[in-house]
Amino acid sequence: MKIFTKKMAIALFMSVFFVSFTFAAEYSINVSPNAPDSTSLIKGLKGLLKVTTLADGDIINVNVLEGELLEPISAFVQANPAQINLQGKTNLTINIIGRGADKSALKGNYPTQLSRLWQQNDATLTGVTFNFKNLTFKNFGSNVNSSGGNGVIFNLSVGSGNYNFENVVFTNNTGRSLFSVGNSTFSMKFNNCLFKENHLIPTTNPNTMNGIINNSNTAPTNGGAANLEVKNCTFMSNDFKALSTTGTQASAQGALVYVGPGKAGGTATTIENCVAINNRFIEGLTDAVSSMIYINSNTATSPLSTLTLNNNLFIDNARAASMDKDIFINNPANIDITSDKNITQSAIQIDGAIAEPVTYKNLNFTGLKISADYTYTDPRIAFTMDGALPLLTADAYGVGKVTYTGNGGTPTPQGLKSVNSSNIKFLASPKSLVVEGAEIGLQIEVYSMSGSLVSRTLNATYRTPIAIKQGLYLVKVGNFAQKVQIN
Repeated sequence: MKIFTKKMAIALFMSVFFVSFTFAAEYSINVSPNAPDSTSLIKGLKGLLKVTTLADGDIINVNVLEGELLEPISAFVQANPAQINLQGKTNLTINIIGRGADKSALKGNYPTQLSRLWQQNDATLTGVTFNFKNLTFKNFGSNVNSSGGNGVIFNLSVGSGNYNFENVVFTNNTGRSLFSVGNSTFSMKFNNCLFKENHLIPTTNPNTMNGIINNSNTAPTNGGAANLEVKNCTFMSNDFKALSTTGTQASAQGALVYVGPGKAGGTATTIENCVAINNRFIEGLTDAVSSMIYINSNTATSPLSTLTLNNNLFIDNARAASMDKDIFINNPANIDITSDKNITQSAIQIDGAIAEPVTYKNLNFTGLKISADYTYTDPRIAFTMDGALPLLTADAYGVGKVTYTGNGGTPTPQGLKSVNSSNIKFLASPKSLVVEGAEIGLQIEVYSMSGSLVSRTLNATYRTPIAIKQGLYLVKVGNFAQKVQIN
């Protein structure tokens, strides 16, 4: 037990940082780019831990003062005196707090330096909470190492803990993913964060990009879940190369958020009050499904996962003539889904089929509004604009936010245009389907009876032929659908 008769401050390393001890075993350091040799959060934290003997439940405060702190070295949270060594203690709290996202920044040196900022791989740690607040992370990146540049800011690979990010901006970072939770049990929470102009790329192993936030959680080491919460966040103008370096592409990648199949304990995912605008797949196959949000449950033998999607807005995230989707949910039978008041420009795809706005296979999507005609200035949305894109206005914490006044208008199935079905004829012949009488410019989609998309084309003439194999299909033109048998 630590007993201190008074609060003490000890200057270390020629005023590089200051350490203060309180009766509550709370340790604090100030890091600043203006102090001699103190341009790094990581150096300051390592220095504190070298001269401090921790106990369970201790609190460490790292105050990041104004300016940009260059982080030239990677941090490894592990039982190694040369690294961020938390000495195997439990229930620690580490607060890393800046003066504001517009004032305090941690900066990488990509592409000169290719490395992660932070990796936790200490299996002895339990109950440790890291709180990052009022900061900007910028210019971190990796794309050539054997692990594929996954989690170039935070890679949580071994152990457990809680990582919370509040009032944080992530911009101009490059890698396969920015955050990655692997075979471990971590909780990640993001609140009031901005993800802007980050770049997700394939790597030389080769691997495709893996999502800004990647919660793959394939086999938690201690049997728990890796839960994810994303609230009040903005994703804007991020770009993604969906193709690997060999030209292949995994279907339905989650560019913004990817949640993989948890094999032990399930996962709980909440995405709420978020805005995603002008995010782009700049490379990728147009006939493969690429998505902004990808929730991939495991087989029916796995524990139930939960998904909450409430009051989110997705506008202008798909490429022209592509199969991009805002939301893709795989194996929905093993997910307990709650969804309310989401607005999306692109269809939601579930288990290979397109979801209608209200229900699909007993899943409720109440208040879902989908329209391919949504734009930033559509009165049903009505963003405050700054030229061609919505205006970002910094809040009191220096985090850019967009504003809009619309509620999406009246829900319409998939945002499809209403058509006069009496004018449309489906003419079946051996290995061929002809759509006759549809308005030029309407989208024609053909689905198998299992829900898989077989063909998608824009109607260019009065009669549109479609080559197709023998079988029974669902053919959709606008909001009109009919089963057709091809012999």
